[in-house]
This record gives sequence, structure tokens and C-alpha cells, in this order.
Amino acid sequence: MAQDFKKVAIVGGGPAGCICAYYLLKENIKVDIFEKTEPLKTLLPTGGGRCNLANAEYDFKTLASNYPRGEKFLYSIFSKFSTIDTINLFEELGIKTYCQDDMRIFPTSNSSKDVRNKILSNLNKEALEQHLASSKDGTEEIKARRILERINQLTDNITLISKNLRK
Repeated sequence: MAQDFKKVAIVGGGPAGCICAYYLLKENIKVDIFEKTEPLKTLLPTGGGRCNLANAEYDFKTLASNYPRGEKFLYSIFSKFSTIDTINLFEELGIKTYCQDDMRIFPTSNSSKDVRNKILSNLNKEALEQHLASSKDGTEEIKARRILERINQLTDNITLISKNLRK
């Protein structure tokens, strides 16, 4: 790893945050995931509950062309972490996959709950210790300050994993 971090806080326990935690833990870096609800809750409804994991397009430029607003940006990402890398990651996590005729890749269990459990089982309990992003009293600003103070006490670095928050 380029950086010499011992502890990292990840704000956001969705798929990106948990996979980020997985890779950091492999490098023996202590991880705390800060999540408002339960980790990987957003994964459960994906693919109609079956969890569509990836698309079986192996040319990164063709794959990126499926995302017109971010196509050029995704060239860099998909060229560094390919569809094969994605499938290998799921295999490493203990998730076997299959490909449908329409090139969508699913877990052989056809269960997003199984995918969630496999990913979480690859994270240690300390990483999964929930630091809830809400409290019963105080304004949103006070809550945010409390969370940032707690993160600052625990870590050397903060990784923010966010989703589109527009309503």
C-alpha cells in the first residue's frame, strides 16, 4: 500500500464501503465502518432479490459505453479493475457465479441475502461494529460533529463512500 495507515474509518457501509474494508483488512489495516443503518442493507433488493453482480462484458471500453454520462471516466476504472477481477473477487469472497444469456452475472444461490452474508463474513467483527450516524437529540450539525469527533479519535484516515443523496 502506498500509504502507511494503521486505522481507517469508512463512512458508508454499502457495497463499496464493505469491499473497501475487505481490501484494507487484507493489508492488516484496522477498519471501522460508520453506517446509519445496517451494513449492505442496500444490497438486498438488487436484481429483484437475486443480486445482479456484474455484466459479462470483458472489453472495458464496451462496458463503459453502457454509462454515457461517465464513459470516459470509467475507462480508467474498468481498465484497472476488470470484469474478470470482479468475478475473481466474488470467488475469493466465497460467492460462486453464473452468467445468464443476457450477460448479467448472478450468484449461483440467486440470493442477495447470501451475497450479503458472504461479504460480511469476510469482515471482522471490529470492522462491523456499527457507529450509528444518528442520535436521539441534537441538530443534524451536532450529530455530524459527534460522528466526526468519534472518527477522529479512532483513525488515521477517513474514506468517504457516498451515494446520490438527491431527493
